[in-house]
Amino acid sequence: MPDFEMLIRKGKYREAAKALDAEMAKKESDRLYYLRAIVSYKLKNYEYAMEMVEHALFLKKEPDYLKLKGLMLMETLDFGAAFEAFSQVIKMRKDAEAYFLSSVCLMFLDDARSKDYLQLAYLSDRARTKSLINEFYTDFFKNNRFIGEKEKRALEEKIKKVK
Repeated sequence: MPDFEMLIRKGKYREAAKALDAEMAKKESDRLYYLRAIVSYKLKNYEYAMEMVEHALFLKKEPDYLKLKGLMLMETLDFGAAFEAFSQVIKMRKDAEAYFLSSVCLMFLDDARSKDYLQLAYLSDRARTKSLINEFYTDFFKNNRFIGEKEKRALEEKIKKVK
């Protein structure tokens, strides 16, 4: 049996998809559906990815499956549904990333609880939260041509001050 996760880590998504489809034809497994959802998500086939993660969740409620669902919902700007998915993750385990992503969803929903969730992320895992803030900055602001260099430097300084 191929190492599906290794193929995914190496970015060999089409190869992983083919191998997963062959394995899924032989047996039904929540983990296989979840991995297939990841592959489809990476290939930007969001509709199929959502179908696969929903099937995985039907078979077994796992925090990682819910987190992937929440990420996909964020990509489609459905922040309310994404927040609900992350809330389910938090009920299952205290997870800095789920708190952080909940905070981002609430921020886009203009919900004042965003600060509370960011604080919970920080209290849960300071280093991971700082890393997530850096990733968020890089993904959304660093290369944004509509944000001036002065504002970027100010944001970078604020991030550096997070301990």
